Amino acid sequence: MEYFRLRQDERQPYGIIFKGFHDIPNAMEAVKGNANLLDDMTVVFVTSSKYNWYPAVLSRQLFMYKESVKQTVDIYCPNLEYRHFCILDKKNRIYEYYYVPILEAFNCMSESSEYNLDKSIIKRIVLKREVLPEVSVFRLGEVKDQVVIVTLAVAESLIRRNIDGIQLQRVWLD
Repeated sequence: MEYFRLRQDERQPYGIIFKGFHDIPNAMEAVKGNANLLDDMTVVFVTSSKYNWYPAVLSRQLFMYKESVKQTVDIYCPNLEYRHFCILDKKNRIYEYYYVPILEAFNCMSESSEYNLDKSIIKRIVLKREVLPEVSVFRLGEVKDQVVIVTLAVAESLIRRNIDGIQLQRVWLD
């Protein structure tokens, strides 16, 4: 089986920044992986800019995705629960809906994984083959960031649907 890290397309230099993200109730707990503590629907404003873009996956502040990704993930994980975000750009009169998946975390990273000096950025993800979960989408539990891993089947389904604003990074097995 092959695995990939799903995240926001980092090749695009612009993105959106939530205003008052730390003021959202339980936002920091959600970043740590406890998204179930978020309200069912959260409305958040973004800093307005002509360069704002709304990719299918947002992962810089909190991992969330649009309906197109949700529909694909739901094929493989039909019982997945979500919290909803409505993102508003008042000046540009834009609103977008995103879903924050409540993913189970698994401690399956190998010691062979490569990090930067202070271990805040993972350069190369290596997973232990013998402890991999039998789910198609999951979160790594032993890292600070929200690292979401998908199976090859999910990755291929996302690519086939031409979903814009995602990046799939290969994950290695030990």
